[in-house]
Amino acid sequence: MNVIVTGSGGFLGTHVCERLAALHKITLHRFNRREHRFGGRKIRELLSGADVIIHLAGVNRDTDSRIQKGNADFTLLLLRDIQRWAPDAKLIFASSSQVYTQSVYGKSKLQAEQHIAACAATHGIRSVILRFSNIYGPFCRPFYNSVIATFLWQIMHNQELVIHGTGSRKRDFLYVSDAVDAIQRAMSYNPRQPCEIYDICSGALVSLKKLLMILKHRCPVPVRVRFEASALPETDVKRTSYVRAQKAFGWRPDVLLPEGIQRILHQEYEVTD
Repeated sequence: MNVIVTGSGGFLGTHVCERLAALHKITLHRFNRREHRFGGRKIRELLSGADVIIHLAGVNRDTDSRIQKGNADFTLLLLRDIQRWAPDAKLIFASSSQVYTQSVYGKSKLQAEQHIAACAATHGIRSVILRFSNIYGPFCRPFYNSVIATFLWQIMHNQELVIHGTGSRKRDFLYVSDAVDAIQRAMSYNPRQPCEIYDICSGALVSLKKLLMILKHRCPVPVRVRFEASALPETDVKRTSYVRAQKAFGWRPDVLLPEGIQRILHQEYEVTD
């Protein structure tokens, strides 16, 4: 199976490529924006003969225009080349549960989804869209990818955590190996519709207060926290469910939040139980 991965150097992409590289009968190719320019010879060579294209590349923190270009516009350009040179390949797109929000990032991901759905309907490109909740895990970039990565980095560097508001706001956290499992299962799944969308999540909303309790219990150093008043409403994200993904391709999350945090401490900070 020839598999192409965009965003292979990112947090999720690194874990996905590590998993795929260890599998037999998988030939892994990494998309490089500088080398594989859209419409060019090298991207044609890359896409020709592809069985699965895992589209992970994206931008979640930047100016509004760069977020738009890095998600929706980039996806549209990729789709045009897939139509030309890999019309029989299956596309797996890493979307986000933020499509349920009004954030710029969420809107750009939703627009990318719409591009994929239109391409699937018009050109028959088999597509599976996975809407991931907040992914965390070892070597996740602090102050960028995940509040868990940020909190752990601050704790292990003896810094005080500052919580804006009461800490009652809730989020769904998904361990990275569970996200990789979902992608791997989607690779062998034969979608019944040209484009299918699934929520990939833990199914449990966890407040920042509950997260802090877990961190205090697991971390080997004191956890210092300061709460500050916030004028912004402490709204929760939409509760999502993995039931449809479980029925379609047998996926469900495996790693609970306390265990996931312990794995990070062990692998990234060499903290034993």
